[in-house]
Amino acid sequence: ATWSAPSRAPSLVDTAPAPGRSRTRPPFRTSGGGRRRHHGCPPSHPTIRRDSMPTPSPPPLPPLPPPRWRAGELLRRVRLTIARGGRAAGFGEAAVVRREPEVESRACRICMEDDGPGFDLLTNVCACRGSLRFLCTSCLLKAWEARGEDNKADLSCRVCYQPFVGRAQELLSKQLRADVREQEAAKPQPSSEEEINRCKQKIAVATKLWQQCSYTEAALLFGECIAKLSGIPCGRNFELTARHNLALVLHAQGQHEGALIHAKAAHEAFGATFGAEHALTLKAAHNEAMICADAGQKPQARACYEATLGIRRRVLGAEHVDTLKTSVNLGQLLVSLGEAEKGEQLLRETMLSMERVLGRHHPLALLTLQNLSIAISARATQEGKPVPFEAVELAREALEGRQRTIGDDNVETLEGRRDLGNVLAASGKIEEAEENLRQALAGMERVLGFSHPKTKEVLSRLRSLLETHGDADRARLLLEEHGQSQAVSGAKEVVAPRPERGVIVLVILSLFVAADDRRCGLARAAVAHWKALAQELRAQCVEVEVPEEALDALAFFAACGFKEAKVAAATPPVCPVRRRRLCIELG
Repeated sequence: ATWSAPSRAPSLVDTAPAPGRSRTRPPFRTSGGGRRRHHGCPPSHPTIRRDSMPTPSPPPLPPLPPPRWRAGELLRRVRLTIARGGRAAGFGEAAVVRREPEVESRACRICMEDDGPGFDLLTNVCACRGSLRFLCTSCLLKAWEARGEDNKADLSCRVCYQPFVGRAQELLSKQLRADVREQEAAKPQPSSEEEINRCKQKIAVATKLWQQCSYTEAALLFGECIAKLSGIPCGRNFELTARHNLALVLHAQGQHEGALIHAKAAHEAFGATFGAEHALTLKAAHNEAMICADAGQKPQARACYEATLGIRRRVLGAEHVDTLKTSVNLGQLLVSLGEAEKGEQLLRETMLSMERVLGRHHPLALLTLQNLSIAISARATQEGKPVPFEAVELAREALEGRQRTIGDDNVETLEGRRDLGNVLAASGKIEEAEENLRQALAGMERVLGFSHPKTKEVLSRLRSLLETHGDADRARLLLEEHGQSQAVSGAKEVVAPRPERGVIVLVILSLFVAADDRRCGLARAAVAHWKALAQELRAQCVEVEVPEEALDALAFFAACGFKEAKVAAATPPVCPVRRRRLCIELG
């Protein structure tokens, strides 16, 4: 089966007459200068122009309602020709439609106040879904204050039990830090129990500082907690937590050797204290594998990731958040080891679970989209094929989601811009790739500094891109600016992310196979082509409407994996024929 589709969405022109316009004959014409004389009248009789005669206009026709599948913006039509043995054996047609986003009520889940002027409403700051994902800053701080001093170090949502992210994380960590300073000023000489509680809160603050890229402050706080807890017998577990998190700070600063020493020590201590299958032991093993991978010890990292993933699937479950984290990192490592196909498959499976558990806008889901775009691009490059459109769009979605959630100057956002530049370069969009790499380099120079390994990595990638395309002078200027600790030139201002739009759906309009060529797999091949196209266009699902009396067609699409879909009551049918809407969800 063969199919053809334009690489870009064409402009669609409606050739039918506009609603209300009648098709009338053109104005009456003669060869005598456009005038006509009535027979039997003298030449001096006044002439009458045809176009000035009053003619009654027909009443306008009411416009027909759009077809039910056109509920949204039509992006493109796809016509498919099915061939067998060098001759046409059938045809099909489909449409790609962007559905309008659902209008939802934006109100705080606690005070139920609506979003309006002067009302600071947070969105997607935890893993809660639906109306529970809206939370105002006032209720956030009040609920946190009501926890009591012993539980303030826990900066997680009490509904989904996942850590707060984005602005909620910043607000709570800032308030917690202020509370710790007040406690130290009020009572400089605390008891052992009070000191442990203070250190627990400082560890939480330092962890959030690390996540907000304040590495120096985080390292100082962790070191202070380690020094105080080492002299308290009951504070051994919190000391190990501080050492473990300090390893992550050193890793973020590019000090892989020191980070690996602390990570291995924490892993061994947690294992000896709690056992090999305890949550803290598995977390330490996961982070040790991550540091090994960035330190160049990829075979050891792979073995550690696979062992940790197996235990987490057995102990925590396949869709636990910690299990999904290990699965994402393992998929990324497989891509870097040259096994792009295996890594892509693992990342796609993980993304399906991620959307069910956390939603598509959660930071961990955005990280998965980012790694999936890299895997798709790497696989196409290994197979000598053009980079699919899906890879670029996934990288854009991950970057824009992080811009909305954690801001433009966060390291994870800058890494997303770097990876978008790499995917654009692989797909041949050199100018846009250079623009994104320059913006990423400028941000990393500002946030991480000129000597950080991640900054140098982006610098090397941008220099290689310029030299590969014959721009050695600009590559030399780039190195000179960096050597003198000058901000990279030519970096454009970062554009705000696009507003969230509705989902894309591919709708099958027609599918026909000649009687002599049926039951040969041709129709299934056509459906497989449409599913592949929908996957590339990042469509949410493939839909088809079948008359209820067409039992063979219903059975065919059911065998292809289609299921009954819910139809909104506000979409009236165009014709009285009763139809059933079937769909198949895509990952």
